[in-house]
Amino acid sequence: MTAVDDLDFDNGIGGFNAQNEYEIRLSGNDLPPAPWINVIANPHGGFIVSESGAGPVWAINSSQFRITPWHNDPVCDRPGDCIYLRDEESGAWWNPAPAPLREKTAYTVKHGAGYSIFDHIHEGIVTSLRMGAPDNECVKVQTLTLTNTSARRRALTITSYAEWVLGGDREGTRLHVKAWHDAGVIFAQNLFDHEFAHMTAFSCVTGRVTACTTSRAAFLGRNGSLSQPRALRGESEDSAGDPCAALQMRVELDPGESRTI
Repeated sequence: MTAVDDLDFDNGIGGFNAQNEYEIRLSGNDLPPAPWINVIANPHGGFIVSESGAGPVWAINSSQFRITPWHNDPVCDRPGDCIYLRDEESGAWWNPAPAPLREKTAYTVKHGAGYSIFDHIHEGIVTSLRMGAPDNECVKVQTLTLTNTSARRRALTITSYAEWVLGGDREGTRLHVKAWHDAGVIFAQNLFDHEFAHMTAFSCVTGRVTACTTSRAAFLGRNGSLSQPRALRGESEDSAGDPCAALQMRVELDPGESRTI
């Protein structure tokens, strides 16, 4: 590792930049000694995000009503929700954040007060993913900006994925969570939780949804993983026992064009 000399208090991986953000620069196999996180919350809920993009989302109570999973693992920083991009010409898949499918090319992560930003470039597609939350709403908002710096028109598929918990842990709640979709939005409830049964979680994207599923098994495939999901197409109503929220849409970008989703 080499020192990052334009950052204050740099340690070879990150330091504070001129905007008072903690900026982390990852390339190759670089990793911090442990997940370096940002906690973004308000009185109604919030989320944690590490330099990989992983971390749980919660409502009201960060222990008793998690929206997405918290993996208490000191070795593996596994996400419970993520965004996938696919180049329809090459078929290549990647993520705008380092997890779950990390590339050898560089990532820049900026943890600020109330937001985190992930910048990355994949074969002429520049992505900037900003995560944050409103002051008075229990909503995690992700803004993805795509820019085509290549000399040809690019067709991309974008897939938003999240695993539902709606309780303390997914293994204890997954048989009780009911998930369904309506008009391009996926909803979920856990009616077995006496304290939070009145709450409905949701996942949605701007733009026209071309495919969706509420089944984690259908999305990942048999023995599949987040880094290599085997089913990222079609619709499914099968949410029994293994719920998720996966929404897919298409974007076409001319050379030099940008789009925010």
